[in-house]
Amino acid sequence: MSAGSRSLLIAMMLATGLMTKNLREAHADISRGCAGQMWIFDRARDSSNVQKELLASIEGRGSCNRTEKRKCRKRAADAIIRCAREMWATRNTGVMPASCFQQQGQSNFARATLEGIFPFLPSGHVLDRSRRAVCCKFNSVASPVPAQLWVVVIGETGCISKPKAGQFQEQGGSWHSVDENASFNCVAQRARVCR
Repeated sequence: MSAGSRSLLIAMMLATGLMTKNLREAHADISRGCAGQMWIFDRARDSSNVQKELLASIEGRGSCNRTEKRKCRKRAADAIIRCAREMWATRNTGVMPASCFQQQGQSNFARATLEGIFPFLPSGHVLDRSRRAVCCKFNSVASPVPAQLWVVVIGETGCISKPKAGQFQEQGGSWHSVDENASFNCVAQRARVCR
């Protein structure tokens, strides 16, 4: 093989390697995030004079192709909603569900932090925080006491979904139902959670 042919072959191999590298970089995964909050309300969220309390803050991250940033945020929002719903579904266990903390190697995840410092309540127990809000703050006399739980997702395009027709929508966030028919037997709980 002549020197010129060898140089041409080397140049072609280098060009092919660079093109492959550029294609991989163009399709590389990226991640985007959304913020979320889980709230408890003493009545319908859009009622006047509604009382509410923040139960948890939730960070969501989603991965996708570099050209599909909205999909990243949609995945992050879905992780937040799944975390809030599973946190409530497993409320009687006193353990945060796996969907609410980042697992190693997981690219789409949510990470929840329960709000408030209540040394007399077990850590990681969303049910006791809810009982405290409903039975001590919202209504310190009645029992049972109804409540609603909602999660709001906040962020850029992709984090916020469009509301259904006739659905209340607060500016800057997308609200999703966790439990619209919660009920708390406060008589049995007040002595323990109202301090």
